[in-house]
Amino acid sequence: MKPEELRDRLVDLLLSESVGKQSPPDVRERVLQAVNALPEPSTVDFLSRPAPVPLQSAKRSRVPALAIAALLVLLLGGGVFLQAHRVKMARTPMLVEASGKVDRVGGALGPGESLTTGPGSAATLRYQDGTVVMVAADTRVMVMEGTTWDRSKRIRVMSGQVSADVMPQPDDHPLSFVSTDARCEVVGTLLSFQVAPERSRLEVQEGSVRFIGEGGGSRVLVDEGCFAEAGRSGFKHGRIPAPARVGIVGFTLMNAETDMPIRDEPLVSGEVISLSSLPTKKINIRADFEGEPPVSVRIDLRRRHGHPTGLPPHSTDLHMHPPYFVAGDHWGDGRPEDCAEWTPPLGFYELSAEAIYADAEKSEASRPMELEFQISR
Repeated sequence: MKPEELRDRLVDLLLSESVGKQSPPDVRERVLQAVNALPEPSTVDFLSRPAPVPLQSAKRSRVPALAIAALLVLLLGGGVFLQAHRVKMARTPMLVEASGKVDRVGGALGPGESLTTGPGSAATLRYQDGTVVMVAADTRVMVMEGTTWDRSKRIRVMSGQVSADVMPQPDDHPLSFVSTDARCEVVGTLLSFQVAPERSRLEVQEGSVRFIGEGGGSRVLVDEGCFAEAGRSGFKHGRIPAPARVGIVGFTLMNAETDMPIRDEPLVSGEVISLSSLPTKKINIRADFEGEPPVSVRIDLRRRHGHPTGLPPHSTDLHMHPPYFVAGDHWGDGRPEDCAEWTPPLGFYELSAEAIYADAEKSEASRPMELEFQISR
């Protein structure tokens, strides 16, 4: 191998060991210039009897060694600088998407810099490793300072809510969300973190997150489907409650002769229904539901002072099939257009309906929908 090729190979090896496989071209050029400036090595003749080395020659022989030492210092110094830059960029998020009123337009969010979203606005931050942080409306966050070699990502949430899709993080360098009440240490998961004046709340959709209360006194590992919160009311954690089932949301006045609604608008509490103003005096009332279909609907109609309601004899309180008519229907299995005829006596009425749901463990009723109305001529 020629000396020039050997020189280039050694330089590439040093650069690869000190700054990584991909080194900037200007660093390599500076290293090559330093190597070319080294004195040419002298030829050594081996004699049968070693001759004393003059003092001046000994001093001169140190020059290449000092030059090599200077070269190594240059290489290591450049490597340290580049490695510190890599660490800093690894924990610096980029603003990649913003909508509505956001106080930044894009670019890196460096240590100590903040981002604020207004009402109806949102922003998305992305890290080099693919971790994504979604900033909700009315939220203020700040990227926290870190030491030179600390790769940990830290975001302080001053107010509002963030959610994140976190790539796997080293156990000793988690992504942290910090508030005045708590700290969340994330090693790879889907989560949301909400900060309000009275509490900070974490909900985990995937994976697990360490949740540490203010001062570090209370800590818990929050698993998938669970929550933890800390604040004025203390420290809490447990399963995320299932979404509420909606149930009965209103009542519709029906024409029992045509089996069609008399009007599109639902009945309102306190309404006076004048029979003479209707197309027929044979009416019914339908209880309308939203959300998950109930197993059954319980309907209770009462007339003030206990007077008879005039409901058909076959009408019942518990209705097993939709549609759910107050005065019942003509068929036991329930059909879309078969509401029974009811001509209510004049007077004041109180109507209540609640949807009943059941699963493998228990049954439960939704919040009752209540209505007061008057029947007049």
